[in-house]
Amino acid sequence: MKRDLEMDLLRSFVAVAAHRNFTRAAEAVGRTQSAVSLQIKRLEDIVEKRLFERSRQSVSITQTGEALLVYANRILAANDAALSHLQRPEAAGLVRIGAPDDYATFLIPLSCPPWQRSTRDCSSR
Repeated sequence: MKRDLEMDLLRSFVAVAAHRNFTRAAEAVGRTQSAVSLQIKRLEDIVEKRLFERSRQSVSITQTGEALLVYANRILAANDAALSHLQRPEAAGLVRIGAPDDYATFLIPLSCPPWQRSTRDCSSR
């Protein structure tokens, strides 16, 4: 049976690899230490190899873990890029605003910056 590498498991794996500590990795990903330990165990079950050598006072990444780390970083980067691209607003183009001078001078400059931040592909004149 083929199993997929879940994003949450990979995020926890990358955090443990970066921090070399389950407690600090758990803090970084917003989970408990025991949840991160279980996630790493699930990931090791999926790949059928140990990813970390654990002792009472240290955590070191195995050779298999180093190999997975390269792929995990690529997978997470691709996932984040895809979501960022797909979730951005679809509006694009130029918006022209006609207004009397007193509105154009005082009110429009106050209301445009929030709108422009939410629609990065649009501009106004």
